[in-house]
Amino acid sequence: MPDVFGKVKAVIVEVIGDSRRNITPETRLLDDLDFDDLDFIDVCVDLEEQFFMDVTDAEMESWRTVQDIMNTCIRLDNNRVHTNKK
Repeated sequence: MPDVFGKVKAVIVEVIGDSRRNITPETRLLDDLDFDDLDFIDVCVDLEEQFFMDVTDAEMESWRTVQDIMNTCIRLDNNRVHTNKK
C-alpha cells in the first residue's frame, strides 16, 4: 500500500480542518491534534471508504498516534490481500 502516511495525513487534515499543523507519524491524536470522539469516527469512516476496509471499534479506540492509524490501514490491507488470494 503505497504512501499510507500521505493518505492518512490528508484524511486527518480534512477532518481537523487545519493544513498548517505539523503532522508526522509520531503525532499524538489527543495531545497534539486535540481529537475528540467525532474526529476519531470521521477519520475512521473516511479511511474505511478510501481503503475499502472495516475498522472495528476496538481498533479505532487503540489509536494514539498517526502511526497507529497507519498500522491499522496496512494490517487490514494485508489481510484483505491475503484473503482475496485464497
